[in-house]
Amino acid sequence: MMRLLLVGANLLMAGVFVFSYKHLPPQIPIFYSHAWGEDQLGDLVMLAVFPLLLDSLYFVNRFLQQRFFAANPLISTIIQYLNLFLVISLPLIFLKVILHVS
Repeated sequence: MMRLLLVGANLLMAGVFVFSYKHLPPQIPIFYSHAWGEDQLGDLVMLAVFPLLLDSLYFVNRFLQQRFFAANPLISTIIQYLNLFLVISLPLIFLKVILHVS
């Protein structure tokens, strides 16, 4: 179930990127924690960070859950909810960045 959500999130990010690629500028605001202006801008390639970060965090969490915390139902449940949070929040942040620019 969770892997289907992960695949759906990746397909959503890829689809939005492909359909809005023509309208995106070469630099987009990604680093919102920096001061306003040019410090916030990153190259268009930096958008690949979102799906890569999502996939790597998801699989690291799954590995830790199965390897070290399989016998502890509380920590396993916490890791499952963390993965659900990641699968929902990172694509939403990606969509916010894309829709903010285009």
